[in-house]
Amino acid sequence: MTIDSFPAYLATLERAIERLPPAARLAFGAWCARRLFAAHADDLPDAAARTAAAEALTFVERRTAADTDEAASIDAVLLRLQTIDVDEIDAVTSSGTGALKLLECLEDALVLSENGDTAFAVACAQCPIDVIDVVMTDDLGLDTRDPTTHIHHPLLSAEIEAQIAELERLQRGNSSPRPAGTIT
Repeated sequence: MTIDSFPAYLATLERAIERLPPAARLAFGAWCARRLFAAHADDLPDAAARTAAAEALTFVERRTAADTDEAASIDAVLLRLQTIDVDEIDAVTSSGTGALKLLECLEDALVLSENGDTAFAVACAQCPIDVIDVVMTDDLGLDTRDPTTHIHHPLLSAEIEAQIAELERLQRGNSSPRPAGTIT
């Protein structure tokens, strides 16, 4: 599949996610969060933040596997994430952006686990892309304002290909957890 622009990818992504049942949407959101956690948990400001993020990821993964008490409160998990002092994260660095996007992805996945809304699954997919955009702009010095040129950069192409492969796997009915893989 050839994607010529970022808006075209977002349209493709949204259509693919809309075709998934809610459980597979959540599995996709959990997959995105797991990959960001593997890459950026160490960029969180302290051990308490890493613990809160790990608990949120575990909660989402348990919801994906339908292995959690329905009475368990998503609100409590969200509150622990929202008490992380994000002011301690250096948002102008790619690692800081990765930490912030990890938290954002976890929040989106938690909400997705409750409502199954396509928009939250799309938001989960955009989080690693946002991190890659910062790497390309700040670390590599590329101009990423033109949505038709940077889409072909190897970092972004690899992420898009990984997301498409995961969506195709989920469309085939395989929603069991999959290894996190790597992202920048």
